[in-house]
Amino acid sequence: MFISNKKKHIINIFYKDDDEEFAILDENLYKYRTKEELALENIVKVETIWEEMNWGQYQQILDKALTIENEKPSFSFINYRKAIIETCLIDWDLMDGNGQKLSILGNIANLQPSAMLYLYKRFEKKINISDEKKNNN
Repeated sequence: MFISNKKKHIINIFYKDDDEEFAILDENLYKYRTKEELALENIVKVETIWEEMNWGQYQQILDKALTIENEKPSFSFINYRKAIIETCLIDWDLMDGNGQKLSILGNIANLQPSAMLYLYKRFEKKINISDEKKNNN
């Protein structure tokens, strides 16, 4: 469709709830288990919902990633990735210790880096952000 319908993608992450070590687990081994079955093994499933960006959002993301240094444009992949996450991660079922849903923007910075990178890479793969697209603005 020529006008973006902003398709949504559900991306799950499974991890071992262990104070000693944070470990992301293979989704294929756990995706068909119930939450009760997972809890018996101290495994947590977090469901995230990501929304594809439209052209306007993509331009805003590029604006956040591009800077001018010494009269030359510079691209920050860190800012680019951060802007995509803040724009496209629209929901999750992550709860605090009291069972209250955590806000996304207020808590992204508190996540394990490996968990956030895992989710970002899965989203990137789903929407096919390639180096060609990144450089062809």
